[in-house]
Amino acid sequence: MNGSEGPEITVIIPTHQGRHRETHRALQSALAQAGVSLEVIIVDDGSSPSFALDEEFSDDPRVRIIARLRNGGAAAARNDGVRYARGNWIAFLDSDDVWRQGKLLLQLALATRRNSDGGLFVVAGGFRLVDERRQHVRTLIPSAASDVSSFASGCWFCPGSTAFLPRTAFDIVGLFDEGLRRLEDFDWYLRFAVQGGELLVVPDVLADVNVGARPSVAAVREAVEFMVRKYPETGHLLSGSERRRFRAYMALEEAAALWNAGSRLSALPSLARSWILAPRRRLHLVDFWQSAAAIPSVSAR
Repeated sequence: MNGSEGPEITVIIPTHQGRHRETHRALQSALAQAGVSLEVIIVDDGSSPSFALDEEFSDDPRVRIIARLRNGGAAAARNDGVRYARGNWIAFLDSDDVWRQGKLLLQLALATRRNSDGGLFVVAGGFRLVDERRQHVRTLIPSAASDVSSFASGCWFCPGSTAFLPRTAFDIVGLFDEGLRRLEDFDWYLRFAVQGGELLVVPDVLADVNVGARPSVAAVREAVEFMVRKYPETGHLLSGSERRRFRAYMALEEAAALWNAGSRLSALPSLARSWILAPRRRLHLVDFWQSAAAIPSVSAR
């Protein structure tokens, strides 16, 4: 631990409009992590009225609030948290999700062992994907990865609430692209992979992740178009096969947005384009999971 030098881990929780109760629940799950020295930075992304701590947390010296004057999206909020972080390690937690007991301790142990070998890495973990609207839960243990092709095929490990990484990773990869309102995680981890990054996984359930509102078709298309411009056909960042997987995943994102919006016929051309670019027998481009189980009710949450 850092001792008097400061916290060992910085937890970053972005929040925005109307998530007062959820943010406090996320904060409580972070502060309950035993065996580690931490600080929690809540980034209020332009809320009106501004986010304020409940009385039970207001005097806790581990908690800070950074208030953004204007809403900038998840990328901008996380970047502000990274800039103000004092810990050697960064852990992200979305404001509508919660961590299980022991989450940080398990990840810190694996990260410390891996850090002795040097290199660029992130530690993720298993999670329960909770869809309260459909009364459905899936327990997912993501697969580890160290190849660009996997990261070009999707963002499967819920980095917004499971990622644990050395702060120095941002010196190598850079910050999140604030031009993206969607797919900002996918973009960062694609750059991470190109730099030789490795995803490690603690094979235990570490978080409960809430299925939020589906993004609009317009928002997804805007992000996809941004990404296609950012990774052009003539660029040398991705190889030919990696580029095809990237374009196949972009088509799959667009198809999913249309399907979820009820435009199922309109989704078919994008879905077909994804299969043509990356022929396969499954919906996802890669078998992303070590294990997955469905639970029919969320009552046990």
